[in-house]
Amino acid sequence: MHRIAITQAHYHPQAREFLQRRRTQGDTKTESIRALKRRLSDVVYRALQADANIIHDPAVTAAA
Repeated sequence: MHRIAITQAHYHPQAREFLQRRRTQGDTKTESIRALKRRLSDVVYRALQADANIIHDPAVTAAA
C-alpha cells in the first residue's frame, strides 16, 4: 500500500488533490499519506470482493 500511495502522490492528479486537501485541513504529511493509504486499501478491498463474488456466482460458474 505504501508504494502505491507514494507513486500516486507523484503521478495521480486526484491523489495529489486529496493530499493537498488533507494538508490544508491541518494534517501532517505522514497523516495525509496514511489517509491516502486507507483510501487505497478500501479500493483494493472492493475490487477483491467483486472478484470473489464473480467466482462464487452460480450463474457465472454454470456458464463456464
